[in-house]
Amino acid sequence: SSLTNWTGEPLTSADFSILGLSQMPTIEGDLSHIEILNLGDNLLTTLPSLSDFSGLTNLHLEDNLLISLPYFGNLGSLETVDLSNNQLTQLPDGLTICQNITEITATYNLLTDFNNGLDFGNLTKLETLNLANNILTTESLDGLIDQIWSKRIDFSALSPILNISGNSTPSGNYIAPPPPPFTGY
Repeated sequence: SSLTNWTGEPLTSADFSILGLSQMPTIEGDLSHIEILNLGDNLLTTLPSLSDFSGLTNLHLEDNLLISLPYFGNLGSLETVDLSNNQLTQLPDGLTICQNITEITATYNLLTDFNNGLDFGNLTKLETLNLANNILTTESLDGLIDQIWSKRIDFSALSPILNISGNSTPSGNYIAPPPPPFTGY
């Protein structure tokens, strides 16, 4: 049965933020109507599968202690995800399969590379990718920029969407390679 509010309408939002939770609460019923799930500002270190949240568009996991995340590839409606201020060493598997994503924020984590096969070039609706203040390697940052540039026609729009500042590479400050020449129209 669907979770409903007092008027009988299906619930579209579940806010469990700022509760000091160390694990995700068990939610009974049909979760496919939940569009917004806020688990921010808790003490979570891991999460169970989110596959029952098939209608999820906004996921807030910021300000936790997350060290790993479940597979995200089955969250086809996902548009925004905030993973900031956790202890993640990699982004969740399947994240770049979610074709509707417009915004990914994963600042202040322990990200070093994208060795789990993520291809950000697949995210054609991506407007904001904020990976500031991690420890991404020069090779990972070069690969990320190549993936994004290979799928975009208007390269002038890249700067507003990509924030990789504050990543400490072995050689010091990261300097992005220049965009490829524009050949379209």
